[in-house]
Parts: sequence; structure tokens; C-alpha cells
Amino acid sequence: SLHCSKRLRSAILVSISASFLVRARVRAVTAHSPLMASKRKKLSREEILQKKREAERLRYQRKKNDPQMREEMRIKEKLKYERKKEKGLRKLAKDMTSREHRAALKKWREHCAAYRAKQKDATVALNTPRANMLSSDQGSPCSSAGCNTSVSIDFPSNQIPTVTAINSHRRRQVKKRREKVNKEKDEKIEALKKKVDKYRKRITRLQNRSKKNKADTPNTKMQKMLNEPGGRKEVVKKALFSDVLNEQLKENYSNLKCIKDKQIFTKVLSGVRLQKFRRCIPRDCGVLYRGVQSTKRYNTLTVPVIRRIRIPIRYYKQAVRSFFEDDSNSRIGAGKKEYVTKQNMWVQERQEIIDLKTKKPKIVTKHLKMVYNGHPRQIISQLHTDLEKFFVHQRNIIHQYSAINHLKQNLQDDDVLIHIDFSENYYTKYAEEIQAFHFGGSRAQLSLHTVVVYLKGTIHSYCTISDNIAHSPAAIWVHLGPIFQSLPSGIKHVHFLSDGPVTQYRNKTMFFTMATKLPQDIPGIEQFTWNYTESGHGKGAPDGVGATCKRTADFVVNAGGDINNIEQFVQCIQERCPNITCITIDSQDIQEMSKKLQQEAFKQKGFKGTLNVHQVTGVFSSSISDLPANCITLTMRSLSCFCNTGICEHFKIGNITYDLNPRLRVEDVFSESDSDSNINLSEYKSNMPVNVVSDEVAGTSCRQHSCYSTGDYVLVRFLVKHVEYRYAAVVNKVDEEENDLRVTFLKVCDDKVQTFKIDESDISDVSFDHVVQKLESPDLILKGNRIFYKFESLVNVYER
Repeated sequence: SLHCSKRLRSAILVSISASFLVRARVRAVTAHSPLMASKRKKLSREEILQKKREAERLRYQRKKNDPQMREEMRIKEKLKYERKKEKGLRKLAKDMTSREHRAALKKWREHCAAYRAKQKDATVALNTPRANMLSSDQGSPCSSAGCNTSVSIDFPSNQIPTVTAINSHRRRQVKKRREKVNKEKDEKIEALKKKVDKYRKRITRLQNRSKKNKADTPNTKMQKMLNEPGGRKEVVKKALFSDVLNEQLKENYSNLKCIKDKQIFTKVLSGVRLQKFRRCIPRDCGVLYRGVQSTKRYNTLTVPVIRRIRIPIRYYKQAVRSFFEDDSNSRIGAGKKEYVTKQNMWVQERQEIIDLKTKKPKIVTKHLKMVYNGHPRQIISQLHTDLEKFFVHQRNIIHQYSAINHLKQNLQDDDVLIHIDFSENYYTKYAEEIQAFHFGGSRAQLSLHTVVVYLKGTIHSYCTISDNIAHSPAAIWVHLGPIFQSLPSGIKHVHFLSDGPVTQYRNKTMFFTMATKLPQDIPGIEQFTWNYTESGHGKGAPDGVGATCKRTADFVVNAGGDINNIEQFVQCIQERCPNITCITIDSQDIQEMSKKLQQEAFKQKGFKGTLNVHQVTGVFSSSISDLPANCITLTMRSLSCFCNTGICEHFKIGNITYDLNPRLRVEDVFSESDSDSNINLSEYKSNMPVNVVSDEVAGTSCRQHSCYSTGDYVLVRFLVKHVEYRYAAVVNKVDEEENDLRVTFLKVCDDKVQTFKIDESDISDVSFDHVVQKLESPDLILKGNRIFYKFESLVNVYER
């Protein structure tokens, strides 16, 4: 019946399958009985697997028909399902992502379709009439374990023809008729093709015979000429012309000097005719023989271009990616929502700074509500004023980016670059909040200070979290404390990179903290630099670290989690972002550091022009042992320079000197055991070297030293092989002990010998005797990113 239950339907199908298996087994036993000595056929791998699948299907059906075994199987499957849920192999619909949910729906539709098809086949099998059907009370022959007898059950095929057999017979008949028709068509097509080829060949031969005035080949002409009675003179004339032409071609070819002309000359003497009669050309005719060889390769007069090496496409992709990801061409987005998903990875968005089509910076149109009216002259004057500031601003951007990139690429084993920045404060959140909490001031804030440490070959990311939301210099230094402790030993040169807000990183308190606290936190440090990016262009890697942390925390809250304190925030980030090290900062430490800096406020010194400072450098040293190695002098620069941190004078705009060393007492230097020397004057004079001149005697060098200072322009002479060369230079440093000057040389840029440009790589020490004269200060000329020095009068230089 169509309305029978699923269980009864399955039992009937199992009974029918078992009956066919019994019949197959009886026939197999009969075939391998002792009466028939035929050899048993070896089963293939597919047949073995099919038998295993059938046995497994029967075993599963027996368990399903037994109530006790079915209950045990159900409990076992349920436990297995729970274990898969704990491991995350099985997910509920509410725990799936949108993509996983769509994939699961697709699988469910496929399974439902297969199940319905199976049920439909079972219904068709039940409704198909069969003779000699087993009664329901007989059961399966193989259901009992002790079944040794074999029963053969035959279903005569001539009595009950099924619908499937009839359809198969019809399909075979249709296939035979179709194959017969196709075979006849193929034979007819083949015969027609042969006939077409036959007539095409006839037409071709007829056209060849019908051609008129067919020109004779050179070989035919020569044969006719030889057969004529008076043809000897013509043959001699042709041979003479050929020899003269060959000699002339050789002479013309030898006069050619350029390889390109020789190639063109050779190609002119090449073609199909020479290629056809190449065996008649002697080897001594080098030009013609060479033309025959070149005919095989080139058919035109175009000189072949050297083929370029094929570069793999991945190198082009990497070059394009590096170009667009460079900070001078694009700006990274700092917001936690400014990201895209690519290949299951989160990538922070970047905005182009320059339009590649127009080669101009991208401009955002803003509609102003206020309108100012004025004279065109005032607008032009204001434009000139603003352009000067804009040019300086643009130069600072490009220089800072290039200098920092150069520093990253040339880090040594004892160098470290620490890129720091404060991220936007994170507000604690709950998955479910009441209205009063949402709109009130109950949310706690967490201060995030993100750091990216660049070492030679490695990069580390940090995020220090505190419930103290102060961004003062004291808070900054406490946040940097764990970073200093994680640095490897042997670090001597430390470089900092940050933006330049005056309330955080660029102020007198921060300058004083650099000079006094760095030796305590990083033992063995010798030099340091603190670099500031241009205003409005301070986005970098730390902003990406902060956006990743806050975005991860928001995902946890959206998934039903709560983040209401520092511990939960740190646990959330450490579990999902293992490459970011999260460190908790105690608020009490920040307060203690703030008190210490307030007590030392009288030692702090301000610097006039702090907004123009983009690099602070310092060298830690002590000329007297057992004294703290504090940085006494900080050098302020308008732009970053890493050519030589200790003595570099580039972009210098001033110094800050701190009196940090304690005053010495006489008892600390001279003890009671020290006494004056009782040596005689004669012995002292005899011990003095003959050629040594006392430093206290004032010579010419002391008089010349009083004339020069840092930043002066001088003319220097050098004598090389009895030839005196003169160069213009700028004084970088005056050495009182060595009585010489450290100068950077200038290079002439025009024929009037008035405009020069500085050669930063050409630095040398020059004695006072080599200085010819002191020059007047030149005027500075800015052309793009280049700076030129123009003197009012001609400079008497003689460069090599």
C-alpha cells in the first residue's frame, strides 16, 4: 500500500534484498561444489567493496529492527554528536557565519533531494507486481546464525516482464537504429570529400597549364644560352659581371662600421632566389653566403631587437603592491572599521594620496558656508604666504618617510626602531545593555598604547592597556617600560618614531625624560634619536595594531561576550591575536612617575621653536668614571638624519643642555696622600721632548681659530702634483685641539661660478693653513626638493 509506514517499507525492502542474496549464494555454492570442478573466480576490488557495503547495510537494518539495539545505537550517535560539537566540528545554525550557513543549506537541500528520490524508488518497487513473492512470515534465510541449508528461489522472467526491462530493450533498439543511420551518413560524407578533393586537384592542374608567359629560372636561361651556337660570349659576360659584382659587394661590406648597417646590408642581399640556388654560391662569396643564412631567420629589413628576459608575473605584482603600500603614495586607514577581507584575511584599507591618472594629489571638495570678498592682490599675496608653508610641509612629509624607510632597511644587530602611538580609548561593552547604561556615563574607558618594535630581521607588536586614560609624558614612559624590558641585550642605538602632539611626545618634559630615564631602562645604550612625523601624516603600523585589538573585542561582544574590565580585554586579544603581546599597566605606577617629574620640573628647559623639531638626538657618555652616563646635551633638528648620530650637523636648529652631573669636591678628586712633585726643573726640562710645543703658547692656529665658527663658508686649497685646486665649503665643526676644521664641500652648478649645491657625502677635516679666505654667506634657492647656494660675487674655485 502507498500509505504503509516507513518501518514496514524498510522491512519489505530488506526481505527482498535478502532473498536475492540467498539466491546468489545458492548459485555460488552450486558453481563451486565438488561435482563441478571449475576454478573459483577471484573477486575484484570493487566487488569486494560492494559486498562489504551490502553486509554493512544488512547489519545496520538488523540493529534498527531490534528495539534494544536501536536504543543503544541512538545513544551512541548522540554522544558522538555532542563530542563533535565540543570540538567545533559541528555547529548550530546560530553559531555559523553567513558563508558557513549558506554552505550548510546547500548540503541539506542535496541530502533532502537524495532522500526523496530514495523514497520514491522504494514506492515504485513496492507497487511493481512480482510473482512468487515471499510471505512476510518467512523472514530472511540468513537472519539466523545457524543457517546451513541453501534454498534456491527463482523468478521466471517470461511470466512477469517489468517496466525497466521493457524500457532497456527499447533504448537498445533505438541506439542500434541511430548508429546505423550515422554510419550511412559518415560513408556518404567520406565519398563526397574524396570527390571534392579529386575535382580540386583537377582545377589546380588546369590553372597551372593555362598560365602564360611563364618566366624562365636562372638555371633554364643558362642552359638555353649554352645550347645556342654564339652563346659563349654571353656566358663570359655574365660570369665577368658576377665576379665584379661580388668584389664590389665585398668592398662595400668591409667599409661599413656600424653593426646595424651591416645587418641591413646583409638583409638586402637575401631572399627566396638566393635561398633556392644556395648550392651554386661559392663559399668565398662571404656576403652572399651570409645573406643566404640570414634569410632563414629574418624576412624583412628590420633589425632584430634583443629579447628581454621574461620576468615572472609575481615580481610585477610584488612591485605594484610595494608601490601602492608605500607611505609616500598611500595612507593607511586608522579606523577599526576601515578594513577589507581578502582570502579569509583582514587587510587594513589604504587611501591613495596622488591620483595616478592626473599625477595630482586627490582633493576633497568641501562646501563652505562663509564667503570672503577681497582684492585679487590680497588673494595673491595670501597665496604666496601659504605656498611657502605648504612647500615646507610637503618637503617634511617626503623627507621623513624616506629617512625612516632607509633606517628600517639598514638596521644593524645593535639597533632598534620603536614606533609608538596612542590609540583611541576603548569603551567597555556588554552583549546586552539597559538603556541607562547605554546613554549614561557608566562606561569605563581603557587607554591603549600600541607599539611596533623593528629589529634586524624581526618585527614585534605590543599593546599596553591601562585604566588610567592620561596621555602625559609620565604615562608614556610607564607604558614604554615593559617594551624596554623585552628588548634583547646588546642594544646600543635606540630610535623612536611617533607623531608630534605637544601634549604627548614633543614637549620639554619629554625631552628631559629622554635625557634622564633612558640609561636607567636600557643599560648599555650609547645613542638615541626621537623622530617625529609631519603633522597630519602620522598614521602607521601602531594604528593598525590598535584597530585590530578594538575590532577583535567588538566581534567578541557581537558574538555574545562581555568586556567590562582590563582582564577580559587582555584575555580576548591574547586568545585571538597571538602575534600581539598585551601588557597591563598599573595606574599607581603612572601617578608615581608623574610625581617624580613634578619634583624635577625646575631642571626642565624649554626650547624655542619646538614645533619645528622633527628629530631629537643624544649621546650618552661620561668622561669621569663612577658617574651616571646621562645625556647632557640634546641636539634639535628640523628634519631626521641618520648619517652619523654623534657628530652630524645636518638640519641642526639648536641644543638643550642639562646640568645633570653632581658637583665635585676637592676631597673626591685629591686624597691626603697626594703631594706636589719635587722634581727639579732641569730634570723636568730633560724629560720634555725636543719637538713638543706647549699648548699654552698661542700660535697662528689660535689666531685663525678665532675667525671661524660653525656655519661659515670658506675657500679651501689643495696641492696635487704641483697643481693647486680650490673648493668652496661650509664649516661643520671647529676642533680646538687639532687646530682644524671639519667642512662639507660645495659643487659648482653654473658657468658663472656663483651657484653651488652641497655634496653631503664629501666631508673632510681641513687645517687652517689650507683655508684661503672666508666667503660671504650665500642666498638659499629652493627648486623642488633641492637647495642651491648662490653667492653675490664670483667665487675663485678651480675644481678637478
